Amino acid sequence: MNNKTSNRSLRIYACGGAGVNLGQLLEKNRTSTSESVANLDITYVDTSRSNMTGQPVPDEHVYLFDGLDGSGKIRRENHQEIAKRIREIVQTHPPHELNIIVQSLAGGTGSVIGPSLVSELLDKKQAVIVLAIGSADTKLDAENTLKSLKSYEAIVEMRQAPVTMVYLQNTKANKREDVNAALVSTVLSLAVLFSGHNRELDTKDLFNFLNFHVPTSFEPQLAHLSLVGPDEHLAAGGHVISVATLVRDGQDSALDPIPEVQFVGYVAADAPQPIVENVPLHFYITDGIFEDANKALNKTLADLVAQQEARVSRGKILSDSDKPTSTGLVL
Repeated sequence: MNNKTSNRSLRIYACGGAGVNLGQLLEKNRTSTSESVANLDITYVDTSRSNMTGQPVPDEHVYLFDGLDGSGKIRRENHQEIAKRIREIVQTHPPHELNIIVQSLAGGTGSVIGPSLVSELLDKKQAVIVLAIGSADTKLDAENTLKSLKSYEAIVEMRQAPVTMVYLQNTKANKREDVNAALVSTVLSLAVLFSGHNRELDTKDLFNFLNFHVPTSFEPQLAHLSLVGPDEHLAAGGHVISVATLVRDGQDSALDPIPEVQFVGYVAADAPQPIVENVPLHFYITDGIFEDANKALNKTLADLVAQQEARVSRGKILSDSDKPTSTGLVL
């Protein structure tokens, strides 16, 4: 699997405002100086240029929906027009060995573009990982986040293929900057895993790592990806489905409990020092988190509905005796 002549590239579809913001944080890593780290081929997909506030990005890296200008957090606003263009997006910005979808689940644009792209890519038997940011800051945020997660489960059932997602939620304790930093770190780690420069880890290994229903007894499902570095422990709940591991020669890659499948790759001796120092690095796919997220989001929505129903409407200022003019003035 070694490729000494050129770096591999990962396709990143940065969808909607949150995706665009994160994509611009990754721009400096677009071209790698080491074969042990894949290049990042970033495509910005949005309904408006208003989110492109960072360093200038060449037009060939941007796909804008002509005639649209945002969705105002309403997911149904532009979904039909977005659906018409998904195949064109994939044709003009074709998939690579790994395709990473970066999006918010709570907005009106990225939460439609992202799942639509994933559905198309899975239909084409492409390897996909979703980096998703949820929110329950408002009723609409919580509703959109929940409907986006449900959309991914529906896509799993439709395509009969797994969807692997890194799910983080913006909260007061987990601020936007921290979420963005965690997702940037995740992308860079995936760029090492999928670099094509890790001994004994080939393309089919990594495809089956994500398509875990092939080598394991688990059915296709929406599953969660967690990265666990040296001296760390897996925090995600649920069962371990599939694991990919990066180690150095001489390091122990064995896990306890033993997973159904584990794909192990050995990082190159000439890999950049930060990579060498950060192994063993385990990429866990588990069936936890989403059940808890579903319960928490539904509880938030139920609490907000109860609050809404308990609200007392204020009295009107305008009385029946007032006679507004044709323009609405009360004189």
